[in-house]
Amino acid sequence: MIRVVATLAFFAMLCSTMQAQTARNMAVLLHAKAYEFPNPHVVLQWDSDQGAQVYDVFRKRLGEARFANEALVRLDSAATGWVDSSIVEGEYYEYRVIKQAQRRVGFDTVNQRDLFVVHMATGYAAAGVRAVTPARGRALVLVDETLQDPLADELDSLFTDLGYEGWRPSLKTVPRATTFDGQKVAEVQTLIRTEHRADPLGAILLIGRVPVPYSGDIAPDGHRPDHLGAWPCDGCYGDVDGTYTDASINRPNTQRPAQNNVPGDGKWDNSMFASDVDVPVGRIDFYDMPQFAMSEMELLRAYLQKNHRWRIGQVETRWSAVIDDNFGTQSYPESFASSAWRMFAPFVTDTGMRNGDYFGTLSATPRPYLLSYGTGGGTNTSAGGVGTSQDFADSTANSVFTFLFGSYFGDWDTRNNFMRASLASSPQILSCGWSGRPHWYLHRMAMGGTIGESALLSQNNIAVSSTTGLGPFFPHAYFTTNGWQMAVTGDRGVHIALMGDPTLRLVRSSPPIVVNVMAQTEYPHKVNVTWQAGAVPAEAYQVYRQRGANPNFILLTPKPIQGLAFRDSLVYEGRVQYRIVPLATVYTHSGSILEAGAPKVVSVMTTSVADTDASTGLRAQLHPSPAQQYVNVDITSDDEDNLVLTVIDVRGITMQRLELGRVSAGAFTHTISTSALPSGVYTVRLSGRRATTGIPLVVTR
Repeated sequence: MIRVVATLAFFAMLCSTMQAQTARNMAVLLHAKAYEFPNPHVVLQWDSDQGAQVYDVFRKRLGEARFANEALVRLDSAATGWVDSSIVEGEYYEYRVIKQAQRRVGFDTVNQRDLFVVHMATGYAAAGVRAVTPARGRALVLVDETLQDPLADELDSLFTDLGYEGWRPSLKTVPRATTFDGQKVAEVQTLIRTEHRADPLGAILLIGRVPVPYSGDIAPDGHRPDHLGAWPCDGCYGDVDGTYTDASINRPNTQRPAQNNVPGDGKWDNSMFASDVDVPVGRIDFYDMPQFAMSEMELLRAYLQKNHRWRIGQVETRWSAVIDDNFGTQSYPESFASSAWRMFAPFVTDTGMRNGDYFGTLSATPRPYLLSYGTGGGTNTSAGGVGTSQDFADSTANSVFTFLFGSYFGDWDTRNNFMRASLASSPQILSCGWSGRPHWYLHRMAMGGTIGESALLSQNNIAVSSTTGLGPFFPHAYFTTNGWQMAVTGDRGVHIALMGDPTLRLVRSSPPIVVNVMAQTEYPHKVNVTWQAGAVPAEAYQVYRQRGANPNFILLTPKPIQGLAFRDSLVYEGRVQYRIVPLATVYTHSGSILEAGAPKVVSVMTTSVADTDASTGLRAQLHPSPAQQYVNVDITSDDEDNLVLTVIDVRGITMQRLELGRVSAGAFTHTISTSALPSGVYTVRLSGRRATTGIPLVVTR
């Protein structure tokens, strides 16, 4: 194992200030591909660099918080790849390659020695063979209440697509807010947190003029004091447990009044996310875009239609990338455009990436570039050397996933904003991120991940810490007369946001299906869960369990099982739910994953006595179902017994308890009033001395 930091002092002694570098030099163009035969292995490849001194290769599993401090292997300056033969099928791996480089830039005639620039560059990739990835989860779509009906057809199509891809979509309307409204922001935040507690979210999509939250006292584009103040912060909606205050920042009279932030105005104090962002958030919002001929409604409809075309495979994409860099590394050693070279490499070979004019290239290609990036000195509606919002309205910007960086327009809640204009353009741009402060990381999309997951990596990343050292991801380091510097401006800033649908990804597949899920208790302390394969069969299954008031499902099968049954053992009295997740192999750009299809959930009541079946002599049925004002319980008992009926909610709390007393053998019906029960799912438990049975009850209004 080799420590990277040990060599830094040596390089520092040889260097001058940063100059004569390119953005491409400041990234490792890393590409990974996993293979199953003859044994599972990953092939890493990267571009050569004449200035390279050594390459250090790191690896971590998906669930690990950070890479180890020591490299797996150190390779010499001529290396352009490495094979990892120690991977395990089913595991998801991330790789980091650090290039330590020096480049001669002149000669010091006074001290009679060569002058060098020194830097560390990084590249990231993901790979695996049948790597198990998390289930898609629930996608919460929040729609401006004025737009639900006009967009009904497009929303139906979106929900169909989301369901096909394994999401569990749900829709809520929220109030429209054309200007900042702290009360409406608080309502949306409360709604999201309530929804997440009830059923954890996997993505949040905002459609239309959903209230825009503001927070902080920041100017991540460096324009102080004219751009200092609160910035829009959709990511704060995705932080479902962070504490956001409104008491300390006092920034009145900003150049753009929307950025004013004073105590009690509904704009939060936090300049950085209060805690990790839990759920990726993306926004599709074309309010106040008069440079486009189409109305706000027409632009939303057009976006959802091109979203659908992408998801059903109708977009014939050119797997290439164009990078339009109008900042030099001498003036800006953060090397903003290195973000693009680093991000795009897992998808595109080095020959497939090119420096070029953003609009000139994208308007000339008949097929959309998969990826594009443009950076230059900016305004709300432009990036110098790249183009303007009017260009997006007038020209064909033929790309799918784009990133833009420059001054002012990262504050995206402005008229004809440059970032939002990219989404309003034709024919195909679906997402846009402000990558440079901080840098974004896209590599997980090569293993079936979403663009929203990439946003989360940037929102939650701490590139370097005085206590823990290097974080999970950092872009590059460069040496100046003040010592080593890292390009980490903007880390965890509340301004980091995604324009577009956070559920978008590169892979489209028909997810597996599971049907006829059943659960039955077995005395003592056992539950047998069974299911059947659906029309699209699965290769394996994961089983999760949730019990009582705890909303979280716990994975019971870290290694997926291949059978159609699972036997659980637990000591618990109350309602237990089991979630069965079907998995099937999907081949990705970097290997293969076991992708999750739509899960099915089944409930059962567990008790300390034997559950009933026909042989125990205690049976019950409910009607009508769903119930509204009442429900009839048809009871059959083979023996004389003392019976108790209990109605229990999803938290395991008893809502009603009825002692039926001693009853004779035979059949009879008892009616339960449900008029006082809120709409929801309950369990009716019938208990005797020797047997207990539970029947699900649904109450609607």
